[in-house]
Amino acid sequence: MVRTANEAESLMRLKQLKVTNFRCFKKETVVDLDNLTVFIGKNDSGKSSLFDATDIFINESRLPEADDYCIHTKSTTVRIACVFDSLPKELVIDEQHPTDLASEYLLNSDGDLEIAKEYECSGKSKLVGVFARANHPTARNCNDLLTLTIAKLKQRASELSVDVSGVNQTINTELRRAIWAHVGDVQCQETDVELKSEAAGKIWEQLKKYLPVFAL
Repeated sequence: MVRTANEAESLMRLKQLKVTNFRCFKKETVVDLDNLTVFIGKNDSGKSSLFDATDIFINESRLPEADDYCIHTKSTTVRIACVFDSLPKELVIDEQHPTDLASEYLLNSDGDLEIAKEYECSGKSKLVGVFARANHPTARNCNDLLTLTIAKLKQRASELSVDVSGVNQTINTELRRAIWAHVGDVQCQETDVELKSEAAGKIWEQLKKYLPVFAL
C-alpha cells in the first residue's frame, strides 16, 4: 500500500498491543510499543505471534487460523486489541457535520483510542465483534445512544424532555450531545462499545482510514 506524505502524517500511532487467548498467550498480555521496539526472547516464546496478531488486526483480509486459540483454555474466542494515539481531530459521519472521539465518549481512561476485535476460532475462523474499550456513559437512557437511529434519538429526547430548541435535529451528533448534556451525570465507566451499529459503525469506517500500515 502506498500513501502520500500528508496521508502518512495523519495516521494514528500504535502505542500498545493486547492479546488474549491467542496461541501461547492465555491471559491478556499487554505490550507497550514506541517508535522503535525490539522483541527479545527464546524460540517459541511468542515473538512471532505478536507480529501475527498485529497483522491480523490491521489487515482485515487476514483471520486467525482455526487452531490459533490458546489450548490451555476452554474458550475458542481470540481477542486482539490495539491502542492508538495521534488521533484525528475530527470525523465526519453526519452529512459534513464533524464530531470527535472525545465528544462521542469513545476514548479510554488515558485519552487513547482502544479498539478490540474478537474472533471465533472453532471451525472456520471469523470476526465476531469490533469494540471500542472506552470510558463511556453507563447511565440509563445514555448508554445506547450510538446505536440509535435519528428517529429513535428524537424519541429519546422527547421522553426525557430534552430542550432541543437550539439543536439541529437532522444531525445525530447534536442530538446525542443534547441528551448527554441534559442527563448530566452520565456515569462514565470503562466498557466495550460495539462498533457495528448505527453511528458507531460509521465512526469505525472513518477510523479505518487512519490505521497505520503494517506488513510482515
